Amino acid sequence: DEDHAALMEAPTRGLRHGLVTLLCDPATYATQAGPMPRVSPLARLQLDAAASHITSLRPAMVHIESQVTRELLRLLDGTRDQAALAQALAQRMAGLPPPQGEPAQDAAWWLEKLAPQLEQGLQQVAMMALLVEE
Repeated sequence: DEDHAALMEAPTRGLRHGLVTLLCDPATYATQAGPMPRVSPLARLQLDAAASHITSLRPAMVHIESQVTRELLRLLDGTRDQAALAQALAQRMAGLPPPQGEPAQDAAWWLEKLAPQLEQGLQQVAMMALLVEE
């Protein structure tokens, strides 16, 4: 049937257009965040240089738009668990100038806002192939 044929053709079409990559070796990056997540050294250097595109471990380039994501990535040095990450991220965000037209918020406000989303954010970082295996 047509739906089945289209579904079977999709991976081949993705390969032809560069949307899908086949790898023969196992992943050399963490596919999920561990207890003390750490971003790759190259990504850390690129973040410190204020690069808008970061090299993942796939390899591919990842565009980082969000200031919260950039600050989270800077904190992923393998020395903090999720609770410490949430605290440190809240402190960093409170110390940054707010976007134009928005009020400044303290660390407690940021912690309340970010802590429930931290697990999802770490999963997204892992999906971008930016975390090294522990």
